[in-house]
Amino acid sequence: MLSRFLRLRNWNALSKIVGVNLVILLVSFLAIIFYIIPLYENSLLEEHKAYTSGLVDIATAVVNHYHSRELAKELTLEEAQQGAISTIRVMANQNDYIWVHDLNLLMVVHPFAPYLEHKSLANYRDPSGDLLFVKMNQLVNSSGRGFIEYLWPKPKYDQPLPKISCISLFRPWGWVVGSGMYYDDVMREAASLRHRVIAVSGLLFVAIIVFSLYAARRINQPLQQALQITSQITRAHLADFAELETSDEPRRLLHAIETMVTELMDAKIDAERADKAKSDFLARMSHEIRTPMNAIVGMTELALEKVSDLEQKEYLTGVMSSAEHLTELINDILDFSKIEDGHLTLEQIPFSLRDTLHSSVQPLAFRARQKGLSCDVSIPPDIPDSLLGDPVRLRQIITNLLGNAVKFTAQGGVLISVAEICRESDDVVLAMSIRDTGIGIPPEAREQIFEPFIQADGSMTRKFGGTGLGLTIVRQLVEMMGGTVSVASEVDQGSEFRFTVHCRLGDNQVYPQEIREDEPSTDSLIPAERKELSVLVAEDVAINQVIITRFLEKLGHNATVVENGREAVAAWSSGNFDLVMMDVQMPVMDGLAAARAIRELEQSRGGHVPIIAMTAHAMSEDIICCLEAGMDAHLAKPLKKTDLAIVLGSIKPVSSGQ
Repeated sequence: MLSRFLRLRNWNALSKIVGVNLVILLVSFLAIIFYIIPLYENSLLEEHKAYTSGLVDIATAVVNHYHSRELAKELTLEEAQQGAISTIRVMANQNDYIWVHDLNLLMVVHPFAPYLEHKSLANYRDPSGDLLFVKMNQLVNSSGRGFIEYLWPKPKYDQPLPKISCISLFRPWGWVVGSGMYYDDVMREAASLRHRVIAVSGLLFVAIIVFSLYAARRINQPLQQALQITSQITRAHLADFAELETSDEPRRLLHAIETMVTELMDAKIDAERADKAKSDFLARMSHEIRTPMNAIVGMTELALEKVSDLEQKEYLTGVMSSAEHLTELINDILDFSKIEDGHLTLEQIPFSLRDTLHSSVQPLAFRARQKGLSCDVSIPPDIPDSLLGDPVRLRQIITNLLGNAVKFTAQGGVLISVAEICRESDDVVLAMSIRDTGIGIPPEAREQIFEPFIQADGSMTRKFGGTGLGLTIVRQLVEMMGGTVSVASEVDQGSEFRFTVHCRLGDNQVYPQEIREDEPSTDSLIPAERKELSVLVAEDVAINQVIITRFLEKLGHNATVVENGREAVAAWSSGNFDLVMMDVQMPVMDGLAAARAIRELEQSRGGHVPIIAMTAHAMSEDIICCLEAGMDAHLAKPLKKTDLAIVLGSIKPVSSGQ
């Protein structure tokens, strides 16, 4: 039988299969003996150390409990200590080894060595000759807690055995709490495992040899067919294959793989469709939520200016705060979702660093001044201004960090500064920092604040508001720009967030004068009084028409309202307007088409009227679409009067010249 088996024509393939299996088995066996089992022994030791450390923690918690009762005057010091000792005695058993001695080298309690209790340990030496408890006290005095190895007698053994103990100092009473274990207890488990592994491996060795000889005959031919099917799959001829009528299991398995690949391809197409549907849903929900939010925020702001009753003003202020918080939540969740899905891409377009920085600072500088804070910008004159990159996302990073700085600062101010790290050929690395004098961040929270839904203190969510996504988005955007973000902070002293970005240098570099820290630079960022403007407002929702009209009137401007893009083009053609406020989603003709039509008419008539997008479409691609359609700025709903004033202040009005 064996000689017949060895005369098979595919002996070469058979020998390879058997040989490879034997080598794999041998390597696996050696890896288990010399690598896996030692790892297991180390893991086992660490588990026992963790268990011992846990016993120390429990005993320390017991001591701390009685100490708390002492501080509360429920017990005297002696009663509290006796209560702790009694509880530790109850805890101790043959598996839970716990003792307590004090810094004066006096044994307080030792359930398994009662002859040591209330005796001096100053001269107690282990078999190696070391003053054991002196070493323990030195360890806890310097570190407060740690592990120590030594020799200690074990019941039923003639010689002391190696032992490792965890010790911790309870400083109020000067007690050292300890718990230990013997190494041989750990090694006994590992030795038992090693014997079982050797026995099982021997059986597997024989079984795999037999199985390899059998499997080699069954696998060789179907393997060749698998290679053919794989080649055909790559040529996308799956539909030509019919169901195999065979009882040969390997061949049927290969046919199943072919079918599975086809199904996976179909599933991939379905997943892509679902992913697109998700993106469309996010965009639609963003618009549909922002539209009623615009009415809530706008009407509340108008009502706040009219209400004099303090209680009513308190209610309306609460509504406004909640609305603003909900808007931030919507923005953060949309951005976070897009980044996590990998749908957010960075633009590479020319932009002015100083213009981008100032436009980012404007709204928050105004908010800072309302809180009585300074908000200064420092840009050295040698920093390049013309760059290639994504100004929208850079503005988002600055706005998030600066918004946090203003939010968490009650007095003092905020400083925004820019420095050049290095420049090579056409690339430059810039470092930007936002420094505040706010509440600061505890050391233990600094590494966590960049994680999703994490804040330095959970209570801050209630006190200051926020989603816990802002810094996560900042970190992800900075990393997409090839940079890093870090924070330095002291509690009650303030924080400094610093990030770097890689940009390409643009053409025609201009180096403006530095905006110095000691100059009132942000005064120029606050909207100043300006002449009355004639504004054409294209908005189809009645309540939004009321809000934007009232805002413009309170800012000293006149508004002419139309309900769709076609009416906007007609009104612009027959009127004389300083600028146009254009909604995007409108019936008959949308705002993008209307903006393009106005720009086309301007080519023949001359002039350039500023067009400001005023829309609930607020995602980054929506902003880009508005700018590509010929609009000069983007104002996301829900609108606030201060934001409108800042945008109007940044636009140089030029009449349509009709």
